Amino acid sequence: MVKYTEKSKLKVIKRYLDGQIGYHRLSAEVGIPAFTIRRWVDAYRLHGDGSFARRRDHYP
Repeated sequence: MVKYTEKSKLKVIKRYLDGQIGYHRLSAEVGIPAFTIRRWVDAYRLHGDGSFARRRDHYP
C-alpha cells in the first residue's frame, strides 16, 4: 500500500520549489514531516519527474 501517491508527492515538491514556503511551514500545512519532504525534494532534484514512479520488479 502506498501512503502518498506520486501525484501528491510532486504537488508538495513543486510548492516547495516555487520558493514561497519552507520545509517546516509546508510540513505544518500538509501534515507530512519536514524530513520526509526534504527527502522527496532531494530525490526529485537527483532523478527528476520519474523519481517516484512505481517500480515493478519481477523475480523468477
